[in-house]
Amino acid sequence: MQHRRKSSLNMNAAAFASLGPGQLRPGREVDAVDGVAPQAVITPRSPDHLSAALEEARREGLGIIPVGGATSGLPGNIPEAFHIRLLMTGLATKLERRPADMTVSVDAGVSLARINRALAAAGQRLCLDPPHPERATAGGLVASNACGGLRHAYGSCRDLVLGMAVVDGQLRRYQCGAEVVKNVAGYDLPRLFTGSWGSLAIITEVTFRTHPLPEQAATLLFEFDDEAQLDGARARLLSSKLPLAAADFSADMFAGQQSWTMALRVEGSEHEVAYQAGMAEELLGREIGESADQWWSPVHAEPDAAMVLKVSLPPACCARFAAALASELAMSVGELSIGGHLGVGLVRVSLPAGSAGQISPAIEACRRCLDLVCQDPDARAAWADFVVEKVPPEFKQGRDVWGRRPAGLSLMQGLKQRFDPARILSPGRFVGGI
Repeated sequence: MQHRRKSSLNMNAAAFASLGPGQLRPGREVDAVDGVAPQAVITPRSPDHLSAALEEARREGLGIIPVGGATSGLPGNIPEAFHIRLLMTGLATKLERRPADMTVSVDAGVSLARINRALAAAGQRLCLDPPHPERATAGGLVASNACGGLRHAYGSCRDLVLGMAVVDGQLRRYQCGAEVVKNVAGYDLPRLFTGSWGSLAIITEVTFRTHPLPEQAATLLFEFDDEAQLDGARARLLSSKLPLAAADFSADMFAGQQSWTMALRVEGSEHEVAYQAGMAEELLGREIGESADQWWSPVHAEPDAAMVLKVSLPPACCARFAAALASELAMSVGELSIGGHLGVGLVRVSLPAGSAGQISPAIEACRRCLDLVCQDPDARAAWADFVVEKVPPEFKQGRDVWGRRPAGLSLMQGLKQRFDPARILSPGRFVGGI
């Protein structure tokens, strides 16, 4: 159901009397989402500030989009309404470690880098590796279920969340989940809110499970001539008992030439890292091309990319999909970057800046190549789909960027109605225009 929206912002100043200097300002073009600029930017520094913004939005029929560090690029459909950009980086006071329980509780605006600096003192870490950890906030990571290559060993963000505090579209506050690694009775609301992109509730606090810092770690890069070699190496690697922290690949095309690289992350003691590196060389049948201390998942797209597609498909199809797409686009696209998680079945395709004219052909080619490499009907139904994470706003007109509509869409719509009946939270941005 579409709700009427105010075309102008007429906020009650008294509702925000508690806000300090700089917490409420007019929106600017730099605050726009998909070309739509908000009329105000509010930076809450407490749950009460947040409730005041939500109460005013409900009263006046305003659309709110919560934003953390914006490291995801804010994917989603063109907003149904966007009056207030809620900048959550101001909610960043709490950072409470519990080393004995292997947990940490933080306010939503605390950055991942700050969390890991604090945890390092106790020999622990939060095993997430999104791009730009200095900007990526706890709330944004959870709202987007963000992850990188470390998902291979430690799971996605959803697997690391133990509990959270949220405020929904009816101004109800929930403290759900737990602060220790124990199962709790009742509905698993943290899993519901994780990955909901701010469409059901706004996250104010999160409790994560942590893991020990390894004594040593190394990134191992292996080069391959083509996708067949890389896929054969993938099969040998993943059927072994090698305890990899990450197993990603990249397939880049430039001027018709393709390069194939496997990026592995190994962790442990000095002896364990050396052993795993040797085992990887033996399993892959080649020497390490390059080794580094730092880790950067090839699945992350460049921030200035003109188009980014996130593709889901069976892990065994990843390399064939990348090769098929590169072949299809060889004559029309000068440059193409593809990165993926070999053990998960996730591939990200990106075109560089200045490639706007090649976006539509690339999207159609992606659809054809998915059908080509994933021919089993059951596998297609369960896996094969893609999300348009980034394109210029004009390409989103009349489209749902989230791919095919899920079988449970009616249930998702019911949840939206229950948590946000006035549709003030990221209206229209999520799957099916939720």
